[in-house]
Amino acid sequence: MQYPSLLAALAFALLAAQGCDGEAQCVTSTDCPSGNACVDGECRAAGDTSVSSTCASDAECDDGNSCNGIENCGDIACENGVPLPDGVECDSDGDETTRELCGTGICGPTRCGDGIPDVAGGEECDDGNDVDGDGCDTCVFSCTTDAECVDGDPCNGDETCNRGAHVCVVGTAAIDDTDCQGGIGRCVTGVCLPRMCTDSAECSDGDVCTGEETCDAMACSAGPPLDCDDGDPCTADTCDSASGCAHRLLDVDGDGHASDALGACGDDCDDLDPTVYAGATDACDLEDNDCDGEIDEDGSVDWYPDCDGDEFAAAGTTPMNSCIEPAPTVSGCATVGGFTSRGPLDPENTDCGDDNPAVNPTQTMFQTTAIVGADASVDFDYDCNGTEEKQLTVVGFCRRVFSSIYRPINVGGWVGAVPECGVTATTVTGCAGSTPTGPTRTQACR
Repeated sequence: MQYPSLLAALAFALLAAQGCDGEAQCVTSTDCPSGNACVDGECRAAGDTSVSSTCASDAECDDGNSCNGIENCGDIACENGVPLPDGVECDSDGDETTRELCGTGICGPTRCGDGIPDVAGGEECDDGNDVDGDGCDTCVFSCTTDAECVDGDPCNGDETCNRGAHVCVVGTAAIDDTDCQGGIGRCVTGVCLPRMCTDSAECSDGDVCTGEETCDAMACSAGPPLDCDDGDPCTADTCDSASGCAHRLLDVDGDGHASDALGACGDDCDDLDPTVYAGATDACDLEDNDCDGEIDEDGSVDWYPDCDGDEFAAAGTTPMNSCIEPAPTVSGCATVGGFTSRGPLDPENTDCGDDNPAVNPTQTMFQTTAIVGADASVDFDYDCNGTEEKQLTVVGFCRRVFSSIYRPINVGGWVGAVPECGVTATTVTGCAGSTPTGPTRTQACR
């Protein structure tokens, strides 16, 4: 008979089903031996009459708590689900205004100090304690930069932040007798102690910015530091250890003017352009160089129609104001024409015949043909001075020099009277007896 072996097998099965010290044996049925189910944390054999959580569907097993996992209906009873990780958002009361998180399988309101970091809710960390400097202080990292760790004492070294653990790390202590507290103290084993003195000269740190140190009761005392604030928002106030306060104009483009964005102290409406500031010449560059709200009003030019292209305009023409010469097509001339910046403001600059380039105040050449369309009284006034100037006004003749010998006088002069402009007459170049002879020419005028 093999009763001992059968008894041993039954004992083993009983121990496997119950576990030790009343602890949960399973989470799901996969944690149990074949043919068993996980019920209330215990592995139960099929047919076990102590099973009370019998079910017909998964819905009957749902306990309404998402944090302890999704329950399901197993082979013989309801089975527990897998608990969600701590910190997962949940909702136990149906109120969306209440922020809740899972913690050890339970859904509840989040709070600083519960040991569950609620990053989405604004917490950087949550270590569940109120110990200062341990990396998490009131749900905020103890430090993230070195500057947060500096204690202002040069004697105990430069503190840094361990950005992984978010804790401050002490630095290396300064060498003994190192100056501290602006020179009135000295470092001794990492501590700043008053420096002993006999006169104020021994206390000076050589820096005028820190004020004047004095010796008081054999101990150095710091003086008030220099106040370099000049109250001007357009200057950068600094202090040099040797020369003291300095006030540099905040002038990005170097034109000697601060930006008007700094306030009334500035008058530069474009501090990136050195040609732009109040009082600058308003050049023709499509910019408001003098910051008066107008563009190119000083640099623009009055352009006058010049229909014959001789750089002179007729009297009474209307100018066009522009930085560049307008297109010829807008001149209003019968032909293509153009423009000139020389205004017809006086006779010396007025074109009296703007359809003929030979007619203008600077004309010096004499012409033998009349100006087309001009009044007969000035139709030879090519230089526009209001009169007609004849080129040749000398009269020639023949004079007897000996018996029957005659010689021409005023060679090239006219025979008889001086002709009018454009009239052809004879000039004297020789004599036939007493009669002048010579070629004909046309009187030229201007």
